[in-house]
Amino acid sequence: MTGILNRRRHPRFAVGIDCKLIRAATSRYDIARTGDVSAGGAMLEVRTSRAFHAGEPIDIAVNWAGRPMLTSEELITARVLRADPLLGHTQRVAICFDRVQDQADALAAAAAA
Repeated sequence: MTGILNRRRHPRFAVGIDCKLIRAATSRYDIARTGDVSAGGAMLEVRTSRAFHAGEPIDIAVNWAGRPMLTSEELITARVLRADPLLGHTQRVAICFDRVQDQADALAAAAAA
C-alpha cells in the first residue's frame, strides 16, 4: 500500500475566520468563512448567488485579527483552484493566495503551540 502524495507546500490548519470577497467580474462582495487556512491558500464556505469557477481571480479580505470592520486596503489577490457545486446560496471554494500570507503562518504557529 502506498501513501497519499501531499502536494501542499504549507501546513493547513482547521480554523474558522470571517472573510469578504470581491469578484473582478461583478465588482460585488460576498461573505465567506474559512474552513481551513495555510500561508498559501484556504478552503472557504461562501454565501453567494452566483457560482465561482476554477481559475477565477478574486480579492479577499481575511479577518486575521477578529476586528469588526475590514477595509479595502486589506484585500489580498487570489484565484479559485476548485469550486464545489453551488447548493442553495452556499459554495465551498478552494483558493490560492497570489503571495504567501505571513498572518496565516503566525496563526498556524499559534494554533500549534
